[in-house]
Amino acid sequence: MAVVGYRVALQGLTSNLMIWGMDLGMSRGAASNLLSFFVLSAVVARVCVGFLSDWTMARFKGTTRKPALFLCTVCAGLGCFLGATIVNNPTELIVIAIIVGFGNGIGLSLFPTYLGDLFGVANIPALIGFAGLATAAFSAIGPALFGFSFEAMGSYDLALNITGTLCVVSMISLALIKTPVKKGARAPA
Repeated sequence: MAVVGYRVALQGLTSNLMIWGMDLGMSRGAASNLLSFFVLSAVVARVCVGFLSDWTMARFKGTTRKPALFLCTVCAGLGCFLGATIVNNPTELIVIAIIVGFGNGIGLSLFPTYLGDLFGVANIPALIGFAGLATAAFSAIGPALFGFSFEAMGSYDLALNITGTLCVVSMISLALIKTPVKKGARAPA
């Protein structure tokens, strides 16, 4: 569940980002550049936050990837809630694309490694396969929700508020995850 809300928001936003830009008066070419802002900020996040997470874990024993993953879901949720309240022109939409792209980059680099941290490196292939299947099923809701919201209400506000709320649920679920204790080891204090 920690990934589901984030993925629904992400898929809904990215599949409609260009259309949203054109709805705000951007040309097709300029609207397609929104995806460039999204991808560029994702690459920056992958490199910087991934490195910072690994460095922090090596330097401070007992530190987990959870704070960075909270940032991931906060970026997606913030992008949704801000999108529902402040986006009235292309410049504001570019800011949303950068915020959500940054969160996406964090998630792409850290969710798989967090699964390895929790359940061991040997289990990553099976876990990624299962998690990928589950999140893909739920991710399909995002584009449909955004399309329905625009067709029914004339804006993406309903979908943005629902997916922003799902991101909050993802943050709560992430907070509830406990690191498993290996047999024979003492639980962390």
